[in-house]
Amino acid sequence: MLLRQKYFDHQKLPYVQQIWMKNCKKSLKRKIKIQFRLQGKR
Repeated sequence: MLLRQKYFDHQKLPYVQQIWMKNCKKSLKRKIKIQFRLQGKR
């Protein structure tokens, strides 16, 4: 049961991971920009 569930999750993974990675990169860039601004003010 568990193995089967993991297998199906693994099949879905690539597509979901692509979306997740895109969102993650966007949020990372945003965070980095904010951090640079904060450092610049200091």
